[in-house]
Amino acid sequence: MPMVRLTRFAALAAAAFVLAGCGAKNQASSSVPEGANFAPASSVLYVSAVSDPSSDQWQKIDALLSKFPGRAKLIASFKKDLAKDGLTWEGDFKPALGDEVDVVLLSYKDADHNYVFFTKPKDEAKFNKVLESGGPQDRQVHTKIDGWTVFADNQKSLDNFAAAHSAGTSLSDEDTFKDAMAGLPDDSVVRGYVPGQAIAAAIEKEAANQPDAQSFKQLTDSFGKLRYISFSSAAQDEGVAVQAAVETDHEVKTGTYDAELDGTLPAGALLYMSFGDLRQAFDEGLDNASKQSPQFRKQLAQIQQALGFDLKDDVAPIFSKEGALAVYNNHSIFDVVLAIRTDDEAKATKLIDRLAAFAGLAGIPAKPVLVGDAKGKTFSYPEDDLTITAVVGDGKVLVSNNRALIEDALGDGKKLSDDEVYKEALDASSAPDKTSGFVYSNLKLALPLIFEDVHSFDTGYVSPDVRANIKPLRSALLYSKQDGKRTTISGFLTIK
Repeated sequence: MPMVRLTRFAALAAAAFVLAGCGAKNQASSSVPEGANFAPASSVLYVSAVSDPSSDQWQKIDALLSKFPGRAKLIASFKKDLAKDGLTWEGDFKPALGDEVDVVLLSYKDADHNYVFFTKPKDEAKFNKVLESGGPQDRQVHTKIDGWTVFADNQKSLDNFAAAHSAGTSLSDEDTFKDAMAGLPDDSVVRGYVPGQAIAAAIEKEAANQPDAQSFKQLTDSFGKLRYISFSSAAQDEGVAVQAAVETDHEVKTGTYDAELDGTLPAGALLYMSFGDLRQAFDEGLDNASKQSPQFRKQLAQIQQALGFDLKDDVAPIFSKEGALAVYNNHSIFDVVLAIRTDDEAKATKLIDRLAAFAGLAGIPAKPVLVGDAKGKTFSYPEDDLTITAVVGDGKVLVSNNRALIEDALGDGKKLSDDEVYKEALDASSAPDKTSGFVYSNLKLALPLIFEDVHSFDTGYVSPDVRANIKPLRSALLYSKQDGKRTTISGFLTIK
């Protein structure tokens, strides 16, 4: 029941974006939302959303939604739902909305009785009418505290919030909260914050009661003590930007790099994953696993002896520079290419030769191959109609289930860096030249393939309306950035 009420109000607020009326209004934002001055410092979750229909964010959201044919139906459905409750958009809902609406969760324990929304409505009477509309399962209880209208689906939540608000300081007084917000764009439609201490306490409690949770606790401990998680989302002219940041007491030493392999791999990739130096993470992962599990250490030694090489000495160094994984469509299957830049072609060639020798012992045919000037081996799996080609040349290691893609990578044809959708995604997202890794997807190519596959299994399942409404989705890009103890992951969904 609580989730039904929460979902209904959230859906009404989200649908209202498409009805954001007339002229945009730009307002300077502070680094901390106003609601943070009201939210208790003890909150374990805080989210603030812009709710002013004349705001710049609402105007941009409306402009983006206008690119989707389904917008008209969404508006009609929203108005119909309001009419059932005796409400209208222009007369009741729009005039009532304030500048922002916030939600806090006071405790993970008994969460259904520890979350509330609050706002400063422009018209309190109209807003209360909206809260009290609908059936018994929809109506929200509400009260007024220090000029804010606080509402929830049960009285106990209001009582718990009132007690927390009167007992301590506000979130805006917390240094951790201010640090978390400082790294987020002010011009966001949504900003959120989760303190690390409450999460750590919840994991600690779960691990004490559930032995199976111990391994998860050990994993989280390896990343350091969590200070906070923050996140935001913003509408922009060309799409939607999202950002999430995590800070721990452990400084991650992942370096940044200039991505160059997009100038090697062919254009037309459905998915492209770029990564930098993984050697340190690889070494630390093996060391931690060996310390925590003597059995793993024993099994690793046996595997390395059988393969004839050492993972830390022979494999990890190969991943000390830029690498990339790209996926391409090939009708009934997907083709994959792994590319790694290397300064030690001899070490990479030696590793492929050792793998080929081990494959021969396992009954897998491995033969020498020459692709242009690059030398390597092919590994054949006749029963699966699969051949994997691995070669070293031109300062790169290239591995693929489609030799033609390796030929294209080593040739002079069109590269991913020339791909219009890829370039558009980089420009729209404002991705930096140096990054610690990123993931790109060409939604223009990938989504029709996915829906076509669904359609082949269930004729008629994918409606023309769905197909029409995925067309504006052009691309998606996620990239990470490291700044001391803070890791930021930014994403952009391009809509055109």
